[in-house]
Amino acid sequence: MKFHFNKVIKIGKKYIGENKPSFIVAEISANHSQDLEKAKKLIKLAKKAGADAIKIQTYRPESISIKGLKDLKKNQTWKKYNSRFELFSKTFLPWEWHHDLFRLAKKNNLEIFSSPFDVKSVRFLDKFNPVAYKIASPEINDFPLIEEIAKKNKPVIASLGCAEKKDITNVIKIMKKYNNNKLILLKCIADYPTNPKFLNLKTINFLKKTYNCLVGLSDHTLGIGPPVASVILGGCMVEKHIKLYNDKNSIDSFFSIDNYNFEIMSKSIRDAEASVGRTTLNLGPNHKKHLNSKRSIYAIKNIKIGEKFTENNIQITRPGNSLHPKFFKSLIGKISKKKIKLGMPIKLNFIK
Repeated sequence: MKFHFNKVIKIGKKYIGENKPSFIVAEISANHSQDLEKAKKLIKLAKKAGADAIKIQTYRPESISIKGLKDLKKNQTWKKYNSRFELFSKTFLPWEWHHDLFRLAKKNNLEIFSSPFDVKSVRFLDKFNPVAYKIASPEINDFPLIEEIAKKNKPVIASLGCAEKKDITNVIKIMKKYNNNKLILLKCIADYPTNPKFLNLKTINFLKKTYNCLVGLSDHTLGIGPPVASVILGGCMVEKHIKLYNDKNSIDSFFSIDNYNFEIMSKSIRDAEASVGRTTLNLGPNHKKHLNSKRSIYAIKNIKIGEKFTENNIQITRPGNSLHPKFFKSLIGKISKKKIKLGMPIKLNFIK
C-alpha cells in the first residue's frame, strides 16, 4: 500500500486539517520563569484567550548543553548568559511540574503536549500519554530523537526554523520508516523576534504540495498579522508564544505576545477563517434589500407634456427602482407624452 500523510489529523479531541478550524497553540516556553503558579496562570489565561492547546518544553540543561563550556557568542540572542548551560538552567520547566500542568490543561479543556529535546525526555513524557509531540527547530537533525517520537505513532509537529531541505527529507523518511502518517510541518524563522518580511508565508503552499502533508506556522513575530495571514494561505495550525500581561522579565518575553493580544489574535484567526468561505458571486443573505441602492433614471425637475428630455431634467441617481441607466442616452432629445413631477421615476411609456 502506498504511504501518504493524512489530510486530517486528530490531536486529542481536535481535528486538524483541510476544511477544519486552525489549531491555535499557546507556547509557554520559558515564560513560566520557573514559577509553578505563573505557569498555571498562563494555562488558564491561554484558555480564555482562545487557545486550543498548551505547549511546554521538556528537557534538562545537561541533556542539551555542556556545563562549563562558554558557547554563547556576544552577538547571539541571549548574549547576557555565558553559556547555553547557564541559559537552560534558568529556562527549563521542572519535571515534577508536568503532572500538575497536564492535569490543569485537561481540566480547562485544553490539549497539552511538549517539545522533548532528547530521547530521555520523550520516554519521561510517556507517563502522561501526550496527544502529540513537537520537534523544535534545533532538534530537526537529531535522528535518534525523531525516531523515538515517530515510532509512538502519535501526531508529530516539526518546526522548520533550522531546517535545510535535506533535514525535511530526513524527517519524511523517518516518518515513513515507522509508518507514521500524522505529520504537520511548521513554517518558522528562528530569529527572536522575527521580522515579518523574512517569513515568506507563500512557502506554506509550497510545503503542502512538495511534501503532501499538513503545514502550519510557528510564529516569533511581535504582531498578529502573520498568524492570520498564514491561515488565509492554507495553514492548519498556529503556534505563538504567550506571556502574562506586562511581563518584561521572563526570558522569552521579548518575542512573546501577552494574553490580551493572544485573545485578539485568536479572534482574528476565527474571523479570517469565516471570511474565506467559498467561491461564489452571492451577495449575502440580505442582498435583495440592497438592490435599490443601485442607480436608475429619475426626473430632477418638473417636465411638461411635449417637453424634451435633457440632462437638465433627468438624471441617473439613487434609488434603483426606476428605468435602467442603459436607456439614459437614448432618452435625451425624446419628447415626453406625460406630465412628470420632480422625483418621479421615468418609464419607457412616458416617451412620445
